[in-house]
Amino acid sequence: MAAVVLDVPAARVYAKAVQLARANPAVRVVSEDAAQRRLVIAEGNDQVTLGVQDLSGKVSQVTVLGPGEPDMATSRTVEAVLRVCKEMK
Repeated sequence: MAAVVLDVPAARVYAKAVQLARANPAVRVVSEDAAQRRLVIAEGNDQVTLGVQDLSGKVSQVTVLGPGEPDMATSRTVEAVLRVCKEMK
């Protein structure tokens, strides 16, 4: 699991994560739940769940749950989280 706190509203973070996932041909979106701000994506047989929680009006927390064993998918998951964070500047 990875977690990051951002000084950005949760709705904006979630929208950017969905946009990036849809634009990435290497992954497929398994499910989206905009009300819960939860996104499940897959690459091959590995699935990753990304959740965005509202901590206050302008602060949000991104959590990512991936495969239990460290592998390339986990590294790509961390890269994806960092990409979302970079886009929030």
